[in-house]
Amino acid sequence: MEGLQSQPRQKPGCDEDLAPYQYRALDQSSREIRLLRILPGTLDQELTLEIFHAPLIEPEGPA
Repeated sequence: MEGLQSQPRQKPGCDEDLAPYQYRALDQSSREIRLLRILPGTLDQELTLEIFHAPLIEPEGPA
């Protein structure tokens, strides 16, 4: 997206850097959707989010 910058951030309360968002196409066969997780923090911290994929159709496996 034009004008949207993604830079590494630190997870609140953690020394671990969060990676910038990397686009990945959705898997059409499992009807994936993107979900957004809002990470905990305090009112004076910047909002920190995680974007992840989740299938709407479970893959077929052994019964």
